[in-house]
Amino acid sequence: MTEDQIKIAIKTGKIQLKFWQKVHYYLFVGIFFLMSLLFPILGIVFSMNGLDYSITNFEIGYFIIFLLLGIIVYFNKKRRLKLKVIETNIPKKEINEIVKIVAKQFDWSFRLFRDNIIVAESNPTFTRTGELITIIFIENKILLNSICSPYKRFTPTSFGWNKLNEKTLIYKISNSEI
Repeated sequence: MTEDQIKIAIKTGKIQLKFWQKVHYYLFVGIFFLMSLLFPILGIVFSMNGLDYSITNFEIGYFIIFLLLGIIVYFNKKRRLKLKVIETNIPKKEINEIVKIVAKQFDWSFRLFRDNIIVAESNPTFTRTGELITIIFIENKILLNSICSPYKRFTPTSFGWNKLNEKTLIYKISNSEI
């Protein structure tokens, strides 16, 4: 993450992705939208070739279902980019140690480990998709997020790993002694 992306993330409260990361992250949304256009495109092609074509209730239902699925998945993915705010008075050094412990527990590797930000990533396995964990430090707050990694293979779901990453960090930080 660049300094500008960090500043925008703090200001908006959302993780900032680069163009190709957004394409990868929202790929499943695009697939649903393309699937919803299947029958309308076939209808246009048939009509342009002079073939008699009428829309059936099945095709209307197919269009509506995949369009709605695309919209639902889009807003769900967009919601997942929000940073969770944890208020704490724990020193950064101690939080860094907590992050290292959790990183070892969940087999994360660090993409970025600076004074104001930590970006970690897990490697995909058979049961794991590969997550991108972002931790931003500001005054007495920590901004936290875990999403399916836009650097790893495409996956429509995290199978609960993102929530587990976030909940574990929140729990360890909240229960840490000052």
